[in-house]
Amino acid sequence: MNRKQVIPLALLIMLLFGRGLTATVADSSLSGILTSWLDDKTEQSIAEIDSAIKEEQAIQTERLKEVLAEEIKEVEKEWETFIEAEKQKQLAALREYTDKHIAERIGVTEVDPEKQATVEKELERIFQEAVNEMENIMLEIEEEVE
Repeated sequence: MNRKQVIPLALLIMLLFGRGLTATVADSSLSGILTSWLDDKTEQSIAEIDSAIKEEQAIQTERLKEVLAEEIKEVEKEWETFIEAEKQKQLAALREYTDKHIAERIGVTEVDPEKQATVEKELERIFQEAVNEMENIMLEIEEEVE
């Protein structure tokens, strides 16, 4: 090859080599841009999902609290009804028990009014003591429920 042929060949090689280098630099630059964009989108998406979950969690937490509050009120009403019914049942049983003992002890046809009054006072004292004990038990039960 002579010198005239070498120069254009050298220029052609440099031109091709230069374009290849430019294309490689452009490809790596484009790859970097895509990678950066993808990283940004990923972070934005994660933040958006996290925010949506937190908002929904707050909404659902409030909803749960409202439902639980309603349920607690219903159970509380049922409990109060049960306690009142149980109290009346126990009081009636105690009165029946007292009446039975009065009938057994005073089952004589002729009763000394003073003795009857004494027995009735004693039975009333026993009844009141039992009532007070049952009320204390009911209060303890109610405190445990709360």
